[in-house]
Amino acid sequence: MLTVPGAVSAGIEPTGNCIGAPARFTVETFSAGRGQIEVIILNPKGATEKCTVTFNNDRNLTYTCVYTPTMEGHYKVIVKFAGHEIPKSPFNVGIEGAAGDATKCKAYGPGIEKTGVMVNKKTYFEVSTKGAGVGIVDVAVLDPHGHKDTVKPLVVQKSDELWYIEYTAVEMGLHSVNVFFAGKAVPNSPFGVGVSPGMSHRAVAADFLFNCRHVCCLQLCRLWSEIAFV
Repeated sequence: MLTVPGAVSAGIEPTGNCIGAPARFTVETFSAGRGQIEVIILNPKGATEKCTVTFNNDRNLTYTCVYTPTMEGHYKVIVKFAGHEIPKSPFNVGIEGAAGDATKCKAYGPGIEKTGVMVNKKTYFEVSTKGAGVGIVDVAVLDPHGHKDTVKPLVVQKSDELWYIEYTAVEMGLHSVNVFFAGKAVPNSPFGVGVSPGMSHRAVAADFLFNCRHVCCLQLCRLWSEIAFV
């Protein structure tokens, strides 16, 4: 079965895409068998527009599809595999006016800090698009090997001007967090994030016992001090 993961489907969303901004989406073919991907983009006038389809050569056998709308109105995105349309195809995509200004966006939060992110522990960050205009926030996280299918970020629009993103790294090392708005990188993107090993249950328990002993020692010291000066 083919799927279009929600985390990387900005280019087929019904709203948020705009003229001149690259619209991206990814198609997974891991469990679909053999076949070729075909993408047809129809603009509001019924004419076809170019779509670049790139095979990512990853373990989920994904294809990244990118097209750039040239006019406002309702586009139709038809996706076929082995000659047959995939589930939910065709996708109806509303294209709005000129793309917003990615330079006015601001990304912040622990998920894009250089340190502090740990393996198998969920992290997050937010993107403010206040004053940036029309556009969709899109995020791709590359693992230390450059693969972008290992970590699948969840992108949620909390309000008209605020987006929430969370992800879980599954291995140690330097990750690249790429954040886009209206098809363009936001300031300081990509963010280099060093992922460290998480603490084991044994380490957590040892740390807890150490802290307990430290607190007990302090309490005993205070008690002896009070007795000594009585």
